[in-house]
Amino acid sequence: MNTIQKFGIVHDFDGTVAETFKPSPSGLGVKEAYENSVECIFGPSALDYYKRTGGLQNRAPREVVDSLFNAGFWVGCGQDEATEQLVNRKIDCLLKHAFGQPLSDGTPWPRLTLGFASYWQWTSARMDTFTVILSSGHEVCIRKTFEMHNLPQPDLIVTDDEFRRLPEPLCKPDPRLWQYMLAKVDVSFRRTVYIGDDHVKDGELAKNAGVPFLHFAPKGAEYHGRNGTFDDWGSISLEA
Repeated sequence: MNTIQKFGIVHDFDGTVAETFKPSPSGLGVKEAYENSVECIFGPSALDYYKRTGGLQNRAPREVVDSLFNAGFWVGCGQDEATEQLVNRKIDCLLKHAFGQPLSDGTPWPRLTLGFASYWQWTSARMDTFTVILSSGHEVCIRKTFEMHNLPQPDLIVTDDEFRRLPEPLCKPDPRLWQYMLAKVDVSFRRTVYIGDDHVKDGELAKNAGVPFLHFAPKGAEYHGRNGTFDDWGSISLEA
């Protein structure tokens, strides 16, 4: 393994890099795509249960499927296959009916979070950083977002596409996700930070992994304005 020392800046994606939880002009965003997929695969009763019990709640696909199976909503396959069906349906919905749709300001859906584009251009140009996306989302959607907004691709993307297919599927905030990611990069653990919008899933992952956490909380979010949060990528300073 290469031992070159770089500053690893690790980012969540949905809600942190891009506003994927906000619907596109067609009315479809990540939450709506999940609802569509749950109804298609598990049926209307399962969708009603899913909504009554809180909906997505920033869960990974396998967590959603497990909760439906545990509630008695079974399909003609096991949880692994049902998760793949859910993911494929969700991605298909988003790529066909949301990604790239022009927003009111002419930019494509999903809109980047405040200040992210300038932050990313600056960070990616630095020779002493290694940029990572660590997400419960999906690589095809993440790469398409960076491409549409003419931003450099991350140095590494590690997503649920890998986590759910491990012998033991993993979800945030399991610290083994962090170790899995670190095994793929030449970044010193002590020179790493994690940035996310979910103080539970992302914040606990950072805590469990023993790394600093920066909490992105946009205006209107529950934790906006609290100590330790930021709402504009232009306001943070990350020094290697």
